[in-house]
Amino acid sequence: MKWFKAVVVLILCYVTFCLVMFPDACITAVSGALKLCVTAVIPTLFPFFVCSSLLIAFGLGEFGSRFLSGVMRPLFKVSGAGAVAVILGVVSGYPVGASCAVELYKTGKITKPEAERLLSFCNNSGPLFIIGTVGFAMNSSVALGGVLYIIHITAAISAGIIYAKISSKKNIENNLINPLIVDMSPDKKPKKLIEFFGDAVSKSVITILNVCGFVVFFAVVEKTIPEFIGSPFINSLLEITGGINGMSSMGIEPVLKFSLISMFLAMSGLSVFLQVSSIISSADISPKSYAVGKLIHGGVAFILTYVVMLVLKLTGWLQQIIGSGSAASAFAMSEGWIVPAAFNSTCPLDSVLQYACLMAGSALWCLLSMAVLALASAFFCKD
Repeated sequence: MKWFKAVVVLILCYVTFCLVMFPDACITAVSGALKLCVTAVIPTLFPFFVCSSLLIAFGLGEFGSRFLSGVMRPLFKVSGAGAVAVILGVVSGYPVGASCAVELYKTGKITKPEAERLLSFCNNSGPLFIIGTVGFAMNSSVALGGVLYIIHITAAISAGIIYAKISSKKNIENNLINPLIVDMSPDKKPKKLIEFFGDAVSKSVITILNVCGFVVFFAVVEKTIPEFIGSPFINSLLEITGGINGMSSMGIEPVLKFSLISMFLAMSGLSVFLQVSSIISSADISPKSYAVGKLIHGGVAFILTYVVMLVLKLTGWLQQIIGSGSAASAFAMSEGWIVPAAFNSTCPLDSVLQYACLMAGSALWCLLSMAVLALASAFFCKD
């Protein structure tokens, strides 16, 4: 691995050189990244971090383990408690699913092999980013964003099933005791409600700061990459927002372009990979399962998108979908970054109302998903 360390050192030296030689561009990149964190990353991710911790603390993992194991275990070889991470990963975005999976493992709701299997498919891009940013803002089509989001989730579920099949056989019964669990003896005083909230907020603040740190760092790294025909692909491997934005403006064949966008959305990029690695490091979980799962996710997403887009092209629907965007975008470009227009509003009440609607819709979708999985579990478990 010495050669790998040498390459990393060379890249860091190059980035440092650019920081010294081109401070204005780097300062602009940092300013844009910090604005992105304040206006988009923190408002859309931080509440989900807090809610996921509270839901697990209040027993939603036990509910899932009791009623949803009939669906989760045959498909993904994971306890029903893992359904919490799957659903939150579907409705929120990177890296909430990974954070929830680690929380389930730390609290003893799932075993280490189950946590690794969950990581392979539960950490996904959210509907706000794919439909609003990639679909509407970058490609002027909500319909296209909807198609990409459905493919993204379908590919994630497929990746989870595939990874469960190819992962090494482990005896789950021998991994029931998690060494990270604190003493749960009867004499231990139970936590009060306010303590649960305090712990959830404290852990969520640390997690969101880590995420924002990676966003700012990779914003600077992206600025140091020279502009050439392959730069959108390199940017997508580093950080998907800027890379996919550049790829959307490329004049390549639409079927191939949207397939590549879908693939990079699924692979998530080095920035998200390091965010997840920092989250799971405290639980002594290897990021290998996440990396393998994302490679499978990316491959399946590319194939599915290519087939779907080719069918839409042959039937004449693709052009209608691409041209279905309206003139007024729900998102706005701000110094090279995509941020929700609601948070650019001059009226604070508008921002609060739109954000409340977003959170309410996500919560409703979460509850409906849990209900559907519970009904499916009851159906599969019938004698």
